[in-house]
Amino acid sequence: MNNLKFLKLIKIILISFGVIDSFYLLLETYFTQTSFCPLNGCTNNLVYGNINIPALLGLIWFSAYPFLSGKFLSFWQIAALVGVIFLAFYAVVTSYYCPFCFSAYAAGIGLIIVDRRLKIKNTYQKQKNQIN
Repeated sequence: MNNLKFLKLIKIILISFGVIDSFYLLLETYFTQTSFCPLNGCTNNLVYGNINIPALLGLIWFSAYPFLSGKFLSFWQIAALVGVIFLAFYAVVTSYYCPFCFSAYAAGIGLIIVDRRLKIKNTYQKQKNQIN
């Protein structure tokens, strides 16, 4: 498997993981009696009306990601990085260390890195084809 195909596979895996993880966090918050969280229920102060706002935003972010391109994708990536920095800072300040939340942060950052790497490889490939 060449490097481009491998990166595309990793991108699909990270998007799938992010959607599943975010969806789980939404369900876990809504149905607290069926918690599988190792911390006995990952509840934070960012829940309004039984809706985990960061999980909802994560689900939207991961779900929309494959359909975005160009400048809007760059904006989407920057928005995610700002959100992850804020939520990670919030977690440290409030001593809230949810492994599912931090897994979603890592998946989002990993996805951005893989996507940027893919963009560089695609640009290189186009330049190489133009030379030949």
